[in-house]
Amino acid sequence: ITFTGKIENKTGYGRFEFTADESYRTALTQQGISPADDNLLLQCFLAEFPSNYVAAVQKLDLGQIDREKLEQLAVFRLDEQAIKKYHELAASIGQKSVSFDELIQMKVSNVTKETAESLAKSGLKNLDLEALTQLSLHGVNAKYIAELKAQGLDKLTSEEILSAKIH
Repeated sequence: ITFTGKIENKTGYGRFEFTADESYRTALTQQGISPADDNLLLQCFLAEFPSNYVAAVQKLDLGQIDREKLEQLAVFRLDEQAIKKYHELAASIGQKSVSFDELIQMKVSNVTKETAESLAKSGLKNLDLEALTQLSLHGVNAKYIAELKAQGLDKLTSEEILSAKIH
């Protein structure tokens, strides 16, 4: 990538020129990704995906990775290590696998191991992945649960807590 532009008083403007690596394009095509256009290559470049990324990710039980899925993985910066962490998190709450859509939802909702542990310590044990994702998406955390408990609402289910947060 070549950048040109100007920065004045913390404000900038400019242009960039991306020159695709043809060997990277060939590697993607050989892994079944077509068309491997410049936009996709730019997304993969920005996500810092290695040329063997598709082959590596397909070993992580996400099913067939096509162009559209690769683009989503790149946009959400889901590298191999992040995907493994989400699989580990799912396993820690008893879910055997994570679908591609669940993986994207976990990323969008900012679900972390710390989130799951914090919610469990707050009394929300045995949450499934969907509940954990929804609670995280809507900002339910230990502090919010403590506030509810301080108001005498200490026997609420995860669904009731989520409903209270949304409404």
